[in-house]
Amino acid sequence: MKRQLTPFLAVLAVLLTIAIVTVGDQAPQEQTADVKARMKEHGKLFNSPTPGKKLTGHKPGESVAVYESGEIPVWTTQKTRAEQLKDLACGSDAVLIVKLTDQTAALTEDESFVFTDYTASVEEILRNNPTQTLQVSSQVIVTRPGGSLVLDGVKISARMEQFREFVVPRRYLLYLRFVPSTNSYVASGSKSFELREMKYFPLAEGKRWKEDGFQVSSFLGDARKSAVGPCQ
Repeated sequence: MKRQLTPFLAVLAVLLTIAIVTVGDQAPQEQTADVKARMKEHGKLFNSPTPGKKLTGHKPGESVAVYESGEIPVWTTQKTRAEQLKDLACGSDAVLIVKLTDQTAALTEDESFVFTDYTASVEEILRNNPTQTLQVSSQVIVTRPGGSLVLDGVKISARMEQFREFVVPRRYLLYLRFVPSTNSYVASGSKSFELREMKYFPLAEGKRWKEDGFQVSSFLGDARKSAVGPCQ
């Protein structure tokens, strides 16, 4: 004997089904012309160096996932943490502490991977961009490889082994490369650190600095000191 759902339970079941399908995935959103142009440019940044199978062409309801190893960080005991953070700062166009507020994912130009643009609120500037001065409380766009989306009913997920996912609305210390064509910034796994109340977490795996106890206060102290002053 079949059990009949009351109208209330039937509606609730539908709502729960929708929630289960959409949580963790990003459906296409309406975009302005400026956002479309920016996403088109950023899609060129993360094309696979060894083009693989395209992520398009699947049937609605299917799921597809792809993984890449990404940049493997170089951690050395020959330099102190402060010295290595100095190297990161000198190799970056801006060093910022940000809080992520929004995200938009899309396929790369070659449709073999996914990238995500994040809107980030600037909380602290450790090293400013000399070609485009930033202000505290301003917003910047940070783009990076990886992400999830729903395209034509297909769930697509792309992950970087050496670059753990960003999570909105968490805070991060980012050593960034400037993209003049879109006034945006590129983040990489070896130069990104999640900041929590007491601890920090590198977003790339690998060896740690000998000073590391993952205490956020001492880490940020080194990061702030190393981000100022001239580079050799």
